This record gives sequence, C-alpha cells and structure tokens, in this order.
Amino acid sequence: MNESVLELAWKSPGPVSSQFMRSTARVQVLNGPVGSGKTTTVFMKAVKLAQQQAPSPKRRIQLHGEPIPRPVRMFKLCVVRDTYRNLWRSTIKSWEKRMPRDIGEWKGAEGGPATHTIPLVLQDGTVVELIVDFIAIGDNSAEDVLRGYEPTAFYLNEADRLHWECYQWARTRWGRYPDIDHGGPTWWGILMDCNAPQIGTPLYERIFLRTPPDVELFRQPSGLAPDAENKSNLAPGYYEEMMAEMEEALIDRMIRNRPGFSLAGKPVHPEFNDLLHVADHTLEPIPGLPLIMGFDAGLDPAAVICQKIGNGRWHVLDEIVSEHGTGAIRFSRHINELLRERYPDWHATPISEPAAWLEPPHRRSRIKIQGWADPAAQWGVDRQEDEQTWIELVSYHTGIRIAPAPTNDRTTRRESLRRVLTLMPDGKPAFVLSPRCEKLRAGLNGGFHYRKMQLSASTEDRWSDEVEKNGFSHVCEALEYAMMGGGEAAEIHERRQRGWDVHRLPRQAVDDLRLPE
Repeated sequence: MNESVLELAWKSPGPVSSQFMRSTARVQVLNGPVGSGKTTTVFMKAVKLAQQQAPSPKRRIQLHGEPIPRPVRMFKLCVVRDTYRNLWRSTIKSWEKRMPRDIGEWKGAEGGPATHTIPLVLQDGTVVELIVDFIAIGDNSAEDVLRGYEPTAFYLNEADRLHWECYQWARTRWGRYPDIDHGGPTWWGILMDCNAPQIGTPLYERIFLRTPPDVELFRQPSGLAPDAENKSNLAPGYYEEMMAEMEEALIDRMIRNRPGFSLAGKPVHPEFNDLLHVADHTLEPIPGLPLIMGFDAGLDPAAVICQKIGNGRWHVLDEIVSEHGTGAIRFSRHINELLRERYPDWHATPISEPAAWLEPPHRRSRIKIQGWADPAAQWGVDRQEDEQTWIELVSYHTGIRIAPAPTNDRTTRRESLRRVLTLMPDGKPAFVLSPRCEKLRAGLNGGFHYRKMQLSASTEDRWSDEVEKNGFSHVCEALEYAMMGGGEAAEIHERRQRGWDVHRLPRQAVDDLRLPE
C-alpha cells in the first residue's frame, strides 16, 4: 500500500453544513439546492467519523521507516449512487478533489465498482485506515447489490434519485465493520444528501414530513437567499443563469430547495415556502383565542383548524382529511373525536348527543369555534321533504355554528390565502403551519395544483384554470374558506373597493427569509 499523510484543508460551506458536521444521529441527511457543497460536506463528515473511530485493540500498521507499528482506527464507507455513469461522472470526481487516487491504494476501472483505501496519520500517533467502496444500483435491485456489503456506514449520494429500498437495505447492513474482535464500530449509520424531493415519494413522506427519532434532517436555504451556502465557490450569477432555461417546478426543487411535484402541474400557491412557513415544532392552540375552522364538503370532506393571533398572523394547527365517500354524519364524528382529544377547552358536547340536552343553552353552542364552509354546501337538498344541507348536518352533529364562506369566487379564495402567505409582520411570516398538518403541507408544496393542458400544436406550457381534484385539493380549499371567513376576504374586498389591484400587491420576497431561530 502507498502509505501517505494527507493534509486536509476544508471550510464548511455554511451554518447548516456545520450543524450537519456536528450531528451524532444514526441517520444524517443534508438537503440543499444544486451547487450547495453537499457531496463534499458528506465526504468530509465521513473522514471525521473515521478519525473518531476507537483504535482496534489488535490491529497495528507499520509505516515506512518506522520501527514501531501504530494503532489503527478502522472505518469502511459504502458510497451508493443510482448509476455507474453518475457515480464516475459526479461522485468520484468530487471525492478525488479531496482524496486523489495516488493517495493510498485505488482499485477499480471506470464504469464499475471501485475501492479506495487510504491511511491517514493523526496527531495522536494513530493511523486511520479509511476504506471507501463506490458502487451503483443500476438496473439491479437494492437487495442484489447491497446484500453482501458489511461497512461501518453507508453514504446514499443523491438519495432523491435512489429507490427507497436502498435506504431500507442499508439499515440492515450497517455497523458490520470493524468486527467485535477489533472493538466494533464506535459510530455506524447512514449519511445522505439530496435535493428537495418530489412530494409523495417515500423520502418526502418518511424523512421530510415525519422525521423518525434516529434521523436528523438538515435543510440548507434557497440558492437565491443571501445566506445561501457555498456561494463563495460558485461563479457570479450561477443560479440566475441556470434558471433561464429551467421549468418553474425544477427551479423550486433544485434551486429554491422546496419539495414539489413533477412538471405535470402548476402549484396554486407558489408563494408557500416550506422552510419559511412550517414551524419546527407542533403548534398548540393559544388559550383565549377562538378556533377558526374551514370546511370543504362533498364525498371527500376535509377541515382545518386555525387561530388568528393578531397583527395579521395565522397559526394553522390541525387538519381532518377523510377517505372518499365519507358522509356528513361520519365526518362529524371525526371532528368531535379530534376536538375532544386536542382542544377540550374549546369543545362543547354537540346537541345530537343525549347528555347535551341536560346542558344549559350556552354549552350547546360553540361560541369559541367559528366555522366557515364551501357556500355550495348550503344548497342541493329538497326542502319540501325536510332534507338538511351538509352545513346543517355537520353543524347539528358537532355543535359548531358553521356559516357559508363570504363568497365562492375563485380569485377571492386564492387571494385570501395568498395575501397571508406573502405578509411578514415584524419580520416574521404571517402564515405558520404546524408540521402536524401533513396533507396541507404536501398540498401547499405543489400537490394542490393546476393541470397542464395537452395542446399538441403549442410549443409552450399551458395550464387549465381548474385545479386537479386529488387527495390534496380538498383540505387546501378548506384552508382557503377558513382564511376568507376569518377576515381575509373582507381585506381583499376593501382593497378592490379602493381600486387596488390585488394581483399586484406589494410583497416581500420569501427566498431571502427563514423562520427565526
């Protein structure tokens, strides 16, 4: 082996990368836009982890010209990429910038797997034996490729391009090097990097939406933000030139670092910024303030629970999303169960329950809850047969006084929410979403979108005026009704009366804003 000492001079590309370097979690994920220095940061984290591995009680390495063998810290990293073409074109080139092939021993030829074994001499007199295996999945299954590997840790490079089973199989193979005779691994686990994932993928659902206890997710800011990471290593105008030939959906994911959908739809609310508008903890209701609920009726009923907390600011606390075919009465039971569990101080027994008849009248109404629903939910019944509307049924069985939203005008609905998303009172976002609201979060990230029109004769993308009715549209429209009923529709109406163009309201850009620490 070509034994060498390598001087590593590296500076973290930014604060988020520095936090990633300090993590001790079993699974560590660095997410950011293209060009943000993720790959090099993960490689340097692997070198740091190798240095922290406890020396083997049995293994020694004798360096050239030294009479006494040195203790060895043994660490093996398995780097996984989607294809060998991408592995050699991108990942290995990034590795070679820090670890040239002539350092240590390199085995492998382009287009296939490779292994780099490097001895690193530390100041304490020990030697790190760092072994890095480079592999790709290609057309094989993750099981076929990963089943035989026994590393200390895996590095899933560009994890948003890998099948989820790579992550699952990596969890079954980690921590196997060094073996117990050599003390076992001091730390073992998975390192990952990724661009913003597509909504609906397992990476988004299982890491971004509900991060498991043994996983830490580190999200870098937008490449367009003043605090964008690694900008000092990029050419001036790097992102701006890239955007010139890029679809808006890709700009969101690859540059603004926002989870989104494919190019099949145009987001209804592109002003939503996941880094800015989603709280880093579950929001709890503020005592003394009423709950404002929005409802979307139909065969896929949905509801949201909000509070307007002053200075034009909103907290979106909860959501209720039902399966297709849920009727008004069954939906009412879902509402009652949630209110009893999480909002007991706002909850009153609905008058449809027997015990409610024994309560005084003021307990049979929910003056602490304001409900606003799709205006269409107050029509479509036979009054001569004494049928009840959807609003009447849900009001009766929940005890909530639900009123039709001020209007069902599509522009007013969209603008009521859009206005809140673009306001920054006191430098803080007016709209804050609890991470508990998973469907809303996915919908506002692009699941709630307009359909792309199929026009064979057109060379430009055209979008329908109608939204795609899917698992995200109903809860997002319920949120719009809550915003309208909570006063935002009146604000829009007042601006129109004064002759202000609601489509050109002054707004503060959200690319350069993040949630406060």
